[in-house]
Amino acid sequence: MAILAAGLITSGWTPQVDAVTGTGGSVTALAAVPAGSTLTADQIAQQVDTVMNQGIEQGHIPGAALVVTQGDKVLYSKGYGYADVERQVPLDPAVTQIRVGSLTKSLTATAAMQLVEQGKLDLKSDINQSLTSFQIPLYEEAQPITLHELLTHTSGLDQSAYHTVAETEQERISADDFFREYVDSQPPVREPGVQFDYNNVGYGLVGKLIEESAGESLEAYMQEHLFRPLEMDSAALSLAEDSPGMPISYDYTEKGYQKISYQYLNIQGSGDLSLTPLDFAPYMIAHLNEGRYKNQSILSPSAIQQMHELQFTAHPLLDGFGYGFFRGELKNGLPMIYHTGEVEGFVSEMALIPSEKLGIFIVVNTANSDVPLHQQAIDAITGLLPVGEQGSEPVIQQTAGALEPYEGRYTYRISSQQGWGRWLRLFERAGFEVEAMDGQLKISGNYPDGSGGVEEKLFLPLAEGVFQEQGGQRKVWFHSQDGEWQMTGIGETTMDATSFVERPAVLLAVYAGLGLFWVIVLLAWLVRYVIRWVRSSTTTSRPPVSRLILLIASVFVIYLPVQLLYGLTRMIYGFSASYRLGLCSLPLIALAAAIALLVLNGRGLAKGSLPAIGRSLLALVALIHTGYLLYWNMLSVHLF
Repeated sequence: MAILAAGLITSGWTPQVDAVTGTGGSVTALAAVPAGSTLTADQIAQQVDTVMNQGIEQGHIPGAALVVTQGDKVLYSKGYGYADVERQVPLDPAVTQIRVGSLTKSLTATAAMQLVEQGKLDLKSDINQSLTSFQIPLYEEAQPITLHELLTHTSGLDQSAYHTVAETEQERISADDFFREYVDSQPPVREPGVQFDYNNVGYGLVGKLIEESAGESLEAYMQEHLFRPLEMDSAALSLAEDSPGMPISYDYTEKGYQKISYQYLNIQGSGDLSLTPLDFAPYMIAHLNEGRYKNQSILSPSAIQQMHELQFTAHPLLDGFGYGFFRGELKNGLPMIYHTGEVEGFVSEMALIPSEKLGIFIVVNTANSDVPLHQQAIDAITGLLPVGEQGSEPVIQQTAGALEPYEGRYTYRISSQQGWGRWLRLFERAGFEVEAMDGQLKISGNYPDGSGGVEEKLFLPLAEGVFQEQGGQRKVWFHSQDGEWQMTGIGETTMDATSFVERPAVLLAVYAGLGLFWVIVLLAWLVRYVIRWVRSSTTTSRPPVSRLILLIASVFVIYLPVQLLYGLTRMIYGFSASYRLGLCSLPLIALAAAIALLVLNGRGLAKGSLPAIGRSLLALVALIHTGYLLYWNMLSVHLF
């Protein structure tokens, strides 16, 4: 379906422009560009309109919005396509209320830095000093977690996929309830301050620290100290699904556009912000003007600089992270800071180029787009800027043999190491294949800013373990942690080398294979029972051993598909007590039956009876299968 552009172009704020009528929506007359600016609205329109229109058409993107600021003005703002495909409602950046997902983290970091300036929070102090309703346990004998480590994603906290959202506002739990549940089952998994690991829980915890220190809800604090001073009138946390201007997000399949259900986040500081795209402009302007917007100052220049500066990097040659901002470099060599966001099909990106005081915000309402369109639009706009200093990194010579240790499959570990989310490891798919060839590395995978499919890129060696993309800015670092290789740099995270047996596809195949095995056992038992019933003039009762086999096979045949289907769909909402204590305990019944089967077959096994050996092998498979489920925290009892 052709997607039409619904336009709204602005230069400066509304009082500075005159609205005129145009095809495809309201278009605002282009006003003069602020003095000293290197860009004009006309230049941006000519550079980016074709990119946006082609991108939404080819990517099956229902709607998109683009906002560009420079200096203290909105230079360009335009909507493309639809906020609601069925009703043909245009996506208007001044009206349509969109969700920005993890871009919320940048505002949460800004709010935290306000409290740091006020002396109510401290970057280097134990966060437990500010928490009253729960405490974060220490990792072994490591130092306590600090706000600095939460802001830089180096806290060592475990990931969380369990009970993170609610289907309705009434079902949403408080941050206190979420974190009490979280810390009870998922203590930190590594020493703080040593490894970057992007983590929603960490920024949710920053939001809780803001509430404790300010003595009010995160929503109330942000309204008073960020949204009102910046005139972000539409900005809100906890926005209801039926709020005016709320668009629909979509997943595009062979059946066309499919609506994505609305969710309410339980940890708001990590990604719950909603606003019109145009209202995101003041936030970019403030960060590009030393914390000032019009006559308001949300942070001191030194605090703004601190947020933008490098606060953590895994290696000196990697870009690293500030407070609420990733750091990077444009293709023309100019430094940039940025953040991305994704929630329920809304995919957004903010890119700030401080040297040019240029801000770019782009958002789409489809889960399929990934971020190719975002990067294409940013490249098109920043291609108009002057070229920065592009120091050529010296390439060192290395033989293929020297690079062989880096070869293998590297996988994102986005699932939890503890708690209910641990078994999501079986379904992780994102990863990269690394192959040494001719003194360089070929790294193949689905790149975050790529085409959406598997791409092969060559990386040249810069230093020991550090490689840079040929013709690009991306760098990766290979290093050994506890004897295992890791790769840091792609997707701003650290990936672990995985052996063949550790790969999610293999782990899932084991799960499915065991399930198929028990289906075959159950069918064989039923066939044998029917044959015996037909041959016998009267139905005789089954012996205890046979009934145990029926019980074991039936339990696994019922449990495995239900766990898979219900567990995957309900994980983020949390499980009911009947599911956790009922269904998830079924394999324990099979375990008890398997032990009984071994005991009953003990005498026959000692005599070498073939039937006894066969039944004992079935019991051993049941024991191993239950142990497998126990290892992945799929039972009512957890090991991790």
